[in-house]
Amino acid sequence: MKIYYFILWTVCYTSLAQSNTTININYNEATLEQVFTAIESQTEYKFAYGANIKSRRISNVSISTSNIIEALDEITQKTSLGFNIMNKTIAVFEKENTLPKQQQRTGTIRGIVYDGEMPGETLAGASILIRSLNKGVAADLDGSYEIVDIPEGNYILEVSFLGYATQRISVDVIGGNITQLNITLKYNTDELDEVVVSAAINVKYAPLEDSTEESLVSTIKSSDAIVTGISNEQISRSFDIDAAEVVRRVPGITMLNNFVLVRGMDPRYNLTMLNGMITPSSEMDTRAFSYNLLPSSVIDQMVVHKSPSPELPGNFGGGVVKIQTKKTAIARRLQIGYLQQYRTFGSSLSEFVTYEGSNKDWYGGGVEDRELPDILRDPTYTLPNINDYPEEIARVGAQLPRVRTPQEDYHALDTRAFINYNDSWRIGNMRLNNLTYVNY
Repeated sequence: MKIYYFILWTVCYTSLAQSNTTININYNEATLEQVFTAIESQTEYKFAYGANIKSRRISNVSISTSNIIEALDEITQKTSLGFNIMNKTIAVFEKENTLPKQQQRTGTIRGIVYDGEMPGETLAGASILIRSLNKGVAADLDGSYEIVDIPEGNYILEVSFLGYATQRISVDVIGGNITQLNITLKYNTDELDEVVVSAAINVKYAPLEDSTEESLVSTIKSSDAIVTGISNEQISRSFDIDAAEVVRRVPGITMLNNFVLVRGMDPRYNLTMLNGMITPSSEMDTRAFSYNLLPSSVIDQMVVHKSPSPELPGNFGGGVVKIQTKKTAIARRLQIGYLQQYRTFGSSLSEFVTYEGSNKDWYGGGVEDRELPDILRDPTYTLPNINDYPEEIARVGAQLPRVRTPQEDYHALDTRAFINYNDSWRIGNMRLNNLTYVNY
């Protein structure tokens, strides 16, 4: 009866272990999860194991058998795992080490990591790692390394260093012995593919970029020439109406009838550039740009070059004034500004004497309303002394235009208003930009 029972159990076990399909697995290095998944895909068995086993690594796995027991034995030889087969489920567990710690056979890997491009040069800080044991070290200052207490077996040694190609080396560790392994790393010559990221710009939300004190100081410090300037941050704090008033704040600059003088040189010896382009002359008989044509509300920064440099044109003797407008090439914005200023030592909120003026003055007209009477334009007429001929003086004075009649007026706060409109349109592969401004 006992013999029959033994034979029956053996037949059942053999039937359980034998499979109709062959298990073929070949990994140089893999996680246990990858190995178990490969077995599950080739058999009817399913593995049950914990998260601590899932990520463990195993090296040099080569299985080709139709017997699940033989496949599991191969894994057991390379790990400390045990298996319990119940129907079609294989439970995985950690086997207790029956050998005392002092009897476990361990070895050591020792060596030096060298630079393959410069013979004799070592790589301090190189990483040496055995992933299957999750054990590694960093190379010392002289490039040497040592990994101790490695269980006997075959392992994949992974060596890496920033800028160098990673090497994976198969190493046999013999218990009680030191394996000497010097490693040479070479530069990583792999080139990354070019990645181009492009997107359409929504001009409704594109920001307007203004210069700051820091950016201006950085520009001045990085220049080899003598440079001064003023930023948008300074301009916005002032009450300057146009570029003529703004540029007066730059050291070494003098204004004469809205024309700039650098170091006292006549306007024709100076050069003005607007957004990198030389401005046309606003005068017919000389090279000069009238700075009152440009309102301060559109100026981002001004930089004045007082000495030559390679990036500047050579046709100037005094200096070059570079005016940069606000960076609005891809923005759609409407800016409306209204400012008032009180002069603490000036004429604000006080009375003064002026004349009536013409109703055409608001657009620059009214010249004809100020014409002198014919008698005063007659070269043969001489105006008599008021003490001797007061009636004559009164008669001539009555012929003067009414716009010249003196009157008292009240000086309110200084007022400034402006409207700036920036827009941008895409036309095929080109972009058309617009900057329109109205200044008062």
